[in-house]
Amino acid sequence: MLHGYPPGHPKHKSNRSNRGGNRSQFDNSNNSAHSSVNHVKESPTMQEMQSVMNGLSDLQFQQILSIMNNKWANQSSNPKANAAGTSSSLSQAPLGLHRLILDSGATDYITSSPNLLVNCRQNIVLPPVIMSSGEQAPITSTGTLPLNSVISLKNVLGVPSFKVDLMSVSQVTRGLNCSITFFPYWCILQDLTTKTTIGLGKQ
Repeated sequence: MLHGYPPGHPKHKSNRSNRGGNRSQFDNSNNSAHSSVNHVKESPTMQEMQSVMNGLSDLQFQQILSIMNNKWANQSSNPKANAAGTSSSLSQAPLGLHRLILDSGATDYITSSPNLLVNCRQNIVLPPVIMSSGEQAPITSTGTLPLNSVISLKNVLGVPSFKVDLMSVSQVTRGLNCSITFFPYWCILQDLTTKTTIGLGKQ
């Protein structure tokens, strides 16, 4: 999962859907994105780690360390990368390199790859998404987007002409019964019932 200004965001010099808001990126791969701003240290504090430690398995904790280590390495090799952005990626069992951008203002899930949807239905009712430029992006289908063998996003809109794939914060927290905790340079998704970590992200 990532938070920031992806392609398609007005601050990324591109158009934005009227369904969008503050954005973050959900990365279904085990790779992380980029970004460092003004050489600020991006490692989580011990207090931050302790606040979620009880919900982490050994594997999940190792994933956190791996993501953070990769982040520090990227910062050292390219300290000025993406200085204008605040994106971060969330890692979860992947569907290839398919990515979703976590958007706190989005009302719906949107994918630009309808071929990834299961239980897919052709759309004959929903109106097109209106871009900020006034252009219309037709919704061709709706369906379920599996993220792994356990987690799926329901009622996802298939919009082939859309430039980014959006994950609605309100939809995902309700649909997956989870919480999202944001730290300065990373974020974590936890199941509300079991307190286990189901997603991990960084800028």
